[in-house]
Amino acid sequence: MFKTKINISILLVCIVVFAFFGYFKEARKPIEYTGSITVSVFQNQETTNQFAYQNYYLWQSNNLYLDNIRDMLTTPTNIKQIFKDAQTDINGTLLIDNFSKIFDIKKSSGGGSTAIISYTDTSNKNVSSVLNSLSLFINKKIDEYKQSNFIPNEMNIIVSDQIIDKVDNETLLSTLFGLLAGAIFGLIIILFKEYAK
Repeated sequence: MFKTKINISILLVCIVVFAFFGYFKEARKPIEYTGSITVSVFQNQETTNQFAYQNYYLWQSNNLYLDNIRDMLTTPTNIKQIFKDAQTDINGTLLIDNFSKIFDIKKSSGGGSTAIISYTDTSNKNVSSVLNSLSLFINKKIDEYKQSNFIPNEMNIIVSDQIIDKVDNETLLSTLFGLLAGAIFGLIIILFKEYAK
């Protein structure tokens, strides 16, 4: 069936159309920037003879504090305050239910005492402003919790300097996917065409 010019033309047209669609769909996306900060939790503890117990306690409590920080950054009120202090509009049109997706928060594998918080926007300046506001917000909240005795004074956090990278468009991958999808779609059309005879 591939010997006919019509079938070959159908296959080529489908491949070209899908490939162009895949390329332009990705190429038309606005340039995005992703920035991140690393939050590290540590506690000043007096050394005891029960090292194993002490280390286990610190590991669990540090994880709990990181969970509290994560919860803070998924609350709509706090998120709005962070963006207000950054003098930046929230990226995109989001419902309140989707506010928890604004910041990508990943704790170190296996628990631990660190978490990486990332934010993506089409403006490099916005990313920098939001991450700076985010760092100040976290430190402010921790100080408030200490003053209210919600957390012990021994608990401290270190917020790293922000790192911002440009997100590359995946035009090549999208084009290759379009080529594959076009070939499959073209073959399906040819098969239906042949079996319909």
